[in-house]
Amino acid sequence: MKLWEVKAQALRLMFADTDVEFSFEEFQSGAIYQNANTREKLIRMNDSVKRAIDLFFQYNGEISQMTTISLKGVVVNDVDYYFNKLDLSLITNIGYPTRIDVIENLEKNIQPLSNISFDYDQLAKEVHFFDNNYAYYEGNIEFRVYYKIAKVNLPDSVNELTYDLNILGIPVEVQRQIPLYVKSEIYQEDEAGMAQQAKNEYMQFLVQNQRKNFSKVQTKVKKLFKRRFNV
Repeated sequence: MKLWEVKAQALRLMFADTDVEFSFEEFQSGAIYQNANTREKLIRMNDSVKRAIDLFFQYNGEISQMTTISLKGVVVNDVDYYFNKLDLSLITNIGYPTRIDVIENLEKNIQPLSNISFDYDQLAKEVHFFDNNYAYYEGNIEFRVYYKIAKVNLPDSVNELTYDLNILGIPVEVQRQIPLYVKSEIYQEDEAGMAQQAKNEYMQFLVQNQRKNFSKVQTKVKKLFKRRFNV
């Protein structure tokens, strides 16, 4: 959902009997901000949306995603050279990897391996292998990397007409519930009962729809410069 859609839905929850449509055109023209009733509520909405997103991460933890990647390599004098490591710096939303599998390639005599051991250099965003020399297979080997995405939230400066909450990795079904939490904060002083009911609905939804991780393997992460995984 676009940010303006979240705000529009929150306003609809608060102004069910109004003639205002809360349409894209009203947001684009600024008409929605010229209405004294809606302007007062809109100026506080970004902060409320941020807190709703913080609560989502609090109840669901970091979200797991997966990607496929090859060994890091360089070209010198038209010759490809491969290192025994992976470059994860191009994964823009990565927090840290949790599991790595070797993908089967029978044509190159590469057997599938699950939960291989690795070191993660968090500053360089590189995975290093020490137990096996995968560089032997050069560009023929691929890895399936499971990782936690970095916790992110709305930027301080945001275009509500174009900003899409999908960027944050939040499921659409959760995005559709965020207006409830926005309503709960804005109604907190004037309509305490309605505010508490809306907040309870949002919190209950988060509890009932906690996401499951890709991997069921339990790993311990050392909070050091490098994170060591042996699974």
